[in-house]
Amino acid sequence: SEKKTAVYSLESGGTEAREVEAGRRKKQTLTDEQIIQLEKLGRRIEAHFGFPQDIEWCLADGEFFFVQSRPVTTLFPLPKQSDDK
Repeated sequence: SEKKTAVYSLESGGTEAREVEAGRRKKQTLTDEQIIQLEKLGRRIEAHFGFPQDIEWCLADGEFFFVQSRPVTTLFPLPKQSDDK
């Protein structure tokens, strides 16, 4: 998706929204390897709790940190599935 705005932390505290340069707006943010790692970690968190989770995370210095996990409530009741997936 196109990212028009990015939020950066300030050394003095707080955050600042900045416009993303046109050439970077559609560039993939995470590497393929990071996406796979994040997916595996998310599945471990869901397995721990036993049901789907709304997981908040951040990436700092190349390492994922999970700051919050709570049950997904917006999908209940779950929609009917039209296949076996």
